[in-house]
Amino acid sequence: MAVKSNVELRQSLELALSQPKSQIETLISLSAADEATVIDRLQRLRDVQPALQTLCRSIGWSEVPLDLAWQLWLPLAIELIEQRDRMGRAIVQGILGGQGTGKTTLALMVSRILQQFGLSVARLSIDDLYKTYRDRQILQQHDSRLRWRGAPGTHDVELGWKRSRSCAGKIGTAAAL
Repeated sequence: MAVKSNVELRQSLELALSQPKSQIETLISLSAADEATVIDRLQRLRDVQPALQTLCRSIGWSEVPLDLAWQLWLPLAIELIEQRDRMGRAIVQGILGGQGTGKTTLALMVSRILQQFGLSVARLSIDDLYKTYRDRQILQQHDSRLRWRGAPGTHDVELGWKRSRSCAGKIGTAAAL
């Protein structure tokens, strides 16, 4: 498959989303297996696009970034579903990255997609586990770096364990991000 720029991909996806399913096959020229995969993913994108649009607007975005939905969020959600089906049980998926790299947004979008496909999802973010500002002010007396979030020692480990156990109890039939 030829790699398209994000602009070309977005235009192609917008065109494909506006077409009836029966006409999509005429818009793309791929091997039969690739065509089936693209058509399946496109149908899944159609199914989740309204929910993603609502979610994107709720976080201040005017529209769904279709390139991210097509190349990242949807394939990851599909892989998680397939992995869950292969394992026959709930799964836990971690997301690792530096501060401000989009981990929370990725988890939010993939969670919404999984929910649209009928799965229950529990999310736990390290952002939810910081000690309070007041607690960090007390820590700052020992080390000035501990006033700000992110440094080792600024997380409430006990709260993390409680939330982890809570999420573990909720993923009997689902995925956790």
